Amino acid sequence: MAAYRFEEFPKWINGVVVESAAEERAHLATKADQCDPATPLVADGFPHRAENPQAVVVPHPSNLPSSAAVRMKRSRERRRNNTRVISFDISASQINALAVAGFLDPTKRDKAVEVARGVGRLMDRLARQGATAAT
Repeated sequence: MAAYRFEEFPKWINGVVVESAAEERAHLATKADQCDPATPLVADGFPHRAENPQAVVVPHPSNLPSSAAVRMKRSRERRRNNTRVISFDISASQINALAVAGFLDPTKRDKAVEVARGVGRLMDRLARQGATAAT
């Protein structure tokens, strides 16, 4: 076992291969620059409590979840809640119908988020009517 030699590099950090300690420090410094500059970071990645005792503990940038992990978490939450994500086309006349029916504020008909909320309100109303009709 004397011939075994541990090699630290190359290694993956946040989806990036680093070849040396200098590259690792540079990569982590770049990630730290992307954090909120109002929150001072130290080597362990947490706010320095002596400088700012009221500071909120934030994770080091290398500990942040990847976008794939966030998508998977949302997918699992939807599965637990029995909900689905559906993408579809909606015409201007259908958007106008949502506004006329009161599911959408007419001044916000150009905002995709508001149109999606209006469709959600319509679906909620249909679900409630179906539940009362079934009883």
